[in-house]
Amino acid sequence: MNGVAAVLQLLTTDDAVLALVAVDNIMAGVLPQGTQLPGIGVAPVSSVDLQFIPDEARRFTSDRVQATVMARTFPELQAILKAVKSAGDGKRPIVAGIDGVSVRTDGQGPWFMDEAAAIHIQPQDFRVTYTQDA
Repeated sequence: MNGVAAVLQLLTTDDAVLALVAVDNIMAGVLPQGTQLPGIGVAPVSSVDLQFIPDEARRFTSDRVQATVMARTFPELQAILKAVKSAGDGKRPIVAGIDGVSVRTDGQGPWFMDEAAAIHIQPQDFRVTYTQDA
């Protein structure tokens, strides 16, 4: 959840993202059904720990985090994805409980459309690295 916290912090404080998506519509996990679009759900994909023998009390962690953007139109989706990518590329946020946080982009997933609900969906992945207590 630490990588998710880092990405959430970046997205919920970025002016370009907030100009396109209400802060209440940016959350961890899946957006609840009925959420007004646009919205962004931030969820963990994977996490890898590397514990150093000389310092067994600390470990280096690399999380892959996915920010899934949901929008009403394809142009709206693309504008939000651009802002999301910029908000999380090459950043070093201060996050409670973890140190040395670094966030980079890590690929963009495919575009989907739920035609029945008229929702355009596409994820942007991030690689979040940090040090934490073991």
